[in-house]
Order: sequence, then structure tokens, then C-alpha cells
Amino acid sequence: MRVILIAIGSPGDVFPFIGLANALNLRGHRATLCSLPAFKATVEQYGLEFEPLGQQSCDDTPRPRDSKSALAEQWNAVSHLLEPTYDYIAARRHEDIVVVGSFWALGARVAREKFGIAYLSVQISPFLRETHRLMLDQLCAPQLNALRARKGLGGTVQHVVSQWMHSPDGVISFCPEWFAPQQATAPATLCKACEKAVAAIEHCRQRTKGRLARHSKGAINRGSPD
Repeated sequence: MRVILIAIGSPGDVFPFIGLANALNLRGHRATLCSLPAFKATVEQYGLEFEPLGQQSCDDTPRPRDSKSALAEQWNAVSHLLEPTYDYIAARRHEDIVVVGSFWALGARVAREKFGIAYLSVQISPFLRETHRLMLDQLCAPQLNALRARKGLGGTVQHVVSQWMHSPDGVISFCPEWFAPQQATAPATLCKACEKAVAAIEHCRQRTKGRLARHSKGAINRGSPD
């Protein structure tokens, strides 16, 4: 099985995916970590397969200055990756893949909606306040819906963060203990978290096989190249 990991954001978003990619490789799967070009050397020093998304350099990595402008700055820094992320996954949709994406991997979520691929969202930290969710809905919706329209998806998404962004296939939580009290069933270490995440990815692949077959058959019957 090939697992495509989409980690968009800061080092705090990328490093958990490095651990997950390593755990997947140890289980005999092929993990490809896709992120900003700035992280190429960091990822490859662990012997992992890396695929750059976009042309962003280290100097362009989001650096929010205050809480009021932080979300807008982050979205401005990553929004150009919506379509490259979608296109990368679309080109590999006929392979035996599971896609796993970080908070900003919205292009992957659109690809899941379009092609029915197996997709799991990852939550690195506890979720945003309601005011931040509403702000992100307003920031993300125009470009997100423009991409969905270009890819032939009907309707519009209004509540991007609160109702749409997390995959219906499941969510993997990597919230560290210092963010909140650890639950009795929660993994004690990132290593343990990765082990559970690998199991979730393998389970997702098995669950979605039938859906992918039906989706492909439907596309052929409609005469659609997608």
C-alpha cells in the first residue's frame, strides 16, 4: 500500500508526519511525504521519500505576528497549495493509495470528494475557538469553492472548518499531552500514536475498497475521464 502524507504548514505540522512516515515504512508500506520545498532536506535526512508542493521557500513560511492576523497570514501563505495538492492526488488516484492530510490539506479533501479516495484527516492540536472557525470559514470558502467548481463539484461549502474539512473516513489525533490532560485510552508517546495511526490507515484502506470500485464503475458508465 502507498500512503501519501500531505503536511502543509510549520515544522510543528510536518514533524509528526515524519514519525508517521517512518512507522508506515517499517510496516512494509510505501510512504511519500508531500510538503513545502523548505522541508526537503529535513525529511530526506530520515531516509524518507519527499515530494515538494509549490515553490515556497523557507523565508515564505508563515510567521504570524499577532492573534488577530495570524489565521489570515497562514491562509495567505498556504492557499496557493490547494490546486497543486489536488492535482498531485488526482494523478495517482488509480493507484492503491490512502491519503493522510494535515489541517491545511484542503486540496486533499476536495480530491476525496471528487474521486472517493481513502482519506484520513490529522489533528495535531486541539481545535480552534468558535470565532476562529467562523473567520476561517470566511477566509477559505471563496478559493475552496472556486477549486471545487473547476473540478466539476456542485454546490458550495459554507462551514469549511466546522463541518467539512475533516474527512468522513476518519480523523487521526496527534494532540500532545501538554495541550490537555491525557485520556486513559490515549497513546503515551508519538511512537505509540504512530502505531495506532498506521492501524487506522490500514483499516481505512480495507473499508474504502468497495466504495472506490463503485466510484470507478460509475465514472466509466458516465463516460467521465475522472
